[in-house]
Amino acid sequence: MTLHTSIGKINITDQVISKIAGTAAKATDGIVSMTAGLVDGAVKHLSGKRMMKGIQVKISDAMVSVELRIIVQHGLKIHEVCRGLQRNVREAIEQLSGLTVAAVHVRVEGLSLS
Repeated sequence: MTLHTSIGKINITDQVISKIAGTAAKATDGIVSMTAGLVDGAVKHLSGKRMMKGIQVKISDAMVSVELRIIVQHGLKIHEVCRGLQRNVREAIEQLSGLTVAAVHVRVEGLSLS
């Protein structure tokens, strides 16, 4: 994503937006981990570069859409955890990047029983 200013341009990569979304997910109660999907078969815990696993970012015309694949802690209301995640991700991306978030899609891939 390139933003043009009066003194030049600013480039924000998908990876930066993904890292912001991952950090927001890590701070959301009830999110145990991110997953790259059932095809991968491997759950990645939230830390470092692995945070970007399970996060897809699309940027178009200064609008951001994010899809997160998550594992939720068993015993919690899944819809409440997901709504909190959506809110946290949207706020973090908009505050840190200045971009507008069009959508935050959440796919619950599993429950953690531990």
